[in-house]
Amino acid sequence: LGMKTRQTRVGRFTVIETSPALAIGFAPIPTTHWIATASEGSGEAANVIDRDAWTGWSTKGSKSPGQWLAVDLGKEEEVARVDLLAIDWRDVPSSFRVEVSRAGEDWQTVQEVASYWGPLFVSEHHPFLKVRRGRVQAIFPPVRARRIRIVQTGEDPYHAWSLRELLVYRPDRPAPPVPQPEEVVAALRRENVRRVYTNHWLGALVGIASRGDILIPESNLYGEPYGRTLPDPSYPARLPPFVAESGSAILLGRDADRDGIVEMLARQRVPVRAGRAGPYELLLLSPPPASRPLSRDGWQASASDNSHRARRAIDNDGRTRWVSASPPRADLTFTVDLGRLQEGWTHQRLRIEASTDGGAWYPVGPLDWGGQLYWSGSELLADGRDAWDFVFPPTLARYLRLNPGPSPSTIPWVIEDIQCFGTQP
Repeated sequence: LGMKTRQTRVGRFTVIETSPALAIGFAPIPTTHWIATASEGSGEAANVIDRDAWTGWSTKGSKSPGQWLAVDLGKEEEVARVDLLAIDWRDVPSSFRVEVSRAGEDWQTVQEVASYWGPLFVSEHHPFLKVRRGRVQAIFPPVRARRIRIVQTGEDPYHAWSLRELLVYRPDRPAPPVPQPEEVVAALRRENVRRVYTNHWLGALVGIASRGDILIPESNLYGEPYGRTLPDPSYPARLPPFVAESGSAILLGRDADRDGIVEMLARQRVPVRAGRAGPYELLLLSPPPASRPLSRDGWQASASDNSHRARRAIDNDGRTRWVSASPPRADLTFTVDLGRLQEGWTHQRLRIEASTDGGAWYPVGPLDWGGQLYWSGSELLADGRDAWDFVFPPTLARYLRLNPGPSPSTIPWVIEDIQCFGTQP
């Protein structure tokens, strides 16, 4: 992590003190042109750069030396830090090294950890170990590179190496000086903030200084004797979702993905007002405008597979569902006839086409994520779970055709329910 330490023996214990701050700050590099590959499960490697906390990559089997995950940044960048968002502390590598390359041929080791027991990372000025929403973090002297590879060098016969997101950072300006807690909390109270989303250290600062009056992310709450943290963090579905409401705000730490956060809020149509709390930028949130579900009266459904069961996806009954005859493929389609021309937007992470007559089809878009969100501490990510929501500009249509495209998955395409939203009652 680039921090100096001092160790002091106190009876049977060792106290480890760290230097107060890093010499440089960090800024996240956008994932626009990234390509991810892996030594195994390469078909799922792209999941670690899709900015969806529900998807991920895993070795699926035990951890063993030589397993690797790599990313091509699309162009040469100056890099100084790599983070792996693990969600659950058991997902981390047993030991690892970080390698970089300009052309993908000659690899240079920039960081190596012989025995790892994280997630261990720095939040603002302080290291954190094995906390909720934690991450594996490797910091190294700035270097020019286009390709980055994380190599597993240890063994664990009981657990797989898994991660949800890969993040890469360039060097940036140093962190602001440590603020007075009362200064930050006073600014939040002036804005009537009752819940703040922020990183681990700022969350702890706000929680203590406000005496619990301002709600913060749960971080490392709910510990239990076996080293687990409750509720079970293995799945984002069991962690409280991000909620944009009056009285909520995002307090941006020094390495927060500001551009990504603002873009995600814009996609969700969340009104944002800028403010400040001490040296930190504050994004004050309001609820997004409500969308109106379209009436299902007169709807009809058909599909290229098992069309006689397509109706199950529009019957508003969670106990029924339509299932394809095979895994997702290029010619697999599901079509909904809305009964009449409607203007609106639909929800599903798919390729979506629209038609006014069922004969001439045209793509709709651009598609934006409209579903639940996951707050990682520094990023605002999609949270696909088992319900995928996308929005697109209002489009006049009677028919909608959904196509998942080819997929490495071996699981059939399943639709439990479809809902469309728009301007018609």
